[in-house]
Amino acid sequence: MVKSSSVILLVNILIKRYIWIIVVAIALRTGINAILQPELQSDAADYHRLGVCLAEGKGYIQDGNPTAYRPVGYPLFIGIVYFLSAPDPRIVRWVQVFISAFSVILLGMTAYRFGGDRSAKRAVWVGCLYVPDLLYPAVLLSETLFTALQWGMILGVSRFFVEEDSIPERRLSSAIATGLAAGYAGLVKAFAVVLLPAALFRSPRRLFNTYIFTVLAVTLLVVSIWMVRNALVMGIPVITTNSGANLWVGNNPQATGGYKWVQPKVKMPSEEVESGAALRKLALNAIADEPLKSLGRIILKWAHLFRSEGELLIAVFSLDSKGGYAAAYRQVPWWISLVTFLCYGTAVISGWTGWFFGKRGEWRKLVSVLFLTYMIIAAVYFGSSRFHSPMIPLFLLSASLAEGWKTRMSSAGWMVKFAWRMGVFFFIGVWTLEGWILFTEGI
Repeated sequence: MVKSSSVILLVNILIKRYIWIIVVAIALRTGINAILQPELQSDAADYHRLGVCLAEGKGYIQDGNPTAYRPVGYPLFIGIVYFLSAPDPRIVRWVQVFISAFSVILLGMTAYRFGGDRSAKRAVWVGCLYVPDLLYPAVLLSETLFTALQWGMILGVSRFFVEEDSIPERRLSSAIATGLAAGYAGLVKAFAVVLLPAALFRSPRRLFNTYIFTVLAVTLLVVSIWMVRNALVMGIPVITTNSGANLWVGNNPQATGGYKWVQPKVKMPSEEVESGAALRKLALNAIADEPLKSLGRIILKWAHLFRSEGELLIAVFSLDSKGGYAAAYRQVPWWISLVTFLCYGTAVISGWTGWFFGKRGEWRKLVSVLFLTYMIIAAVYFGSSRFHSPMIPLFLLSASLAEGWKTRMSSAGWMVKFAWRMGVFFFIGVWTLEGWILFTEGI
């Protein structure tokens, strides 16, 4: 186990040893962002409109009415950028270039803390060259910002997954930064509010000290400010009002496991909060009416969760998906689809292998609880290739800590090997089926 000190020391180590790799990461993202100029479609268009309203001081409104349907974190980020500059999406994309590069630094810092210098170097290279992370800054989607925030949270709680003599100083500034990252991550993607408590609960060191109290208090403060606003304006203290709609998408009688909107047969309220409550009730009734079918659908949700990066590529190339996902996906240049998939597939398989047979240490508990949390969230709602984006950091970290995996695999028990093989077969099966459907019948 590496002897770790302060975050500042970790930053100094990375900058001194890997500054040229970080420069390459920025250069690659800058070049791709300069070439790609995606149009604002679907989610991106909504984020832009909400950001403009915030920048102009009109409040968080949609069609002239207060809203909480989309989590406020990413539109607020866009609004701040617009307020400080101009309402131009290109400026947000350039900011995201540096946020993405910063995520590479956070990945390296976390890998150094768990595995030392060689793991950090491997992690920085992987983060630098991972193709989907090169593409995400070019689109107005929340994944780039969320990835950085999640890395900040992971780095902050990682001190509770290393041995006693290698735990960094418990500085107040570090605790506040971790709480801010975790809290704002919850405002970007509402499900993130469960990640921090889950990680701390799984920690081998559960002492409720000042550091943990500060982290949780700051996280709660950040989230509660928005919940109070929604209680006063929307009449309900929630982070977002879209949970009912998402539950309906994944659990209605015609649900496919992925995102496919099915219009309810009953008349729905026009008001946002009431509509969400009605959809939630319909979804729960559908689950209660067919519990076995709902359980079986979980496999389909996980299959959609681990699909290739089609949604990202469709957004990057501004392709019209009204004719169907498959038709739009097929318009992406084949070599770009192939390179993107190979990077994604390699990250998943390598990370899965590192998780089972990588370096020993408590880091596995941290990765495990976060991974399982994401799987449970997908099982409750629905799967989407964009939803696996927050899981990729876990795979990249595990891959960077996979040194010596062949030796450990050969000495592992049959149950461990069986579980590993089942996961590999599942991933390969999903990708094979997706490819067959994509190029034959359409999705």
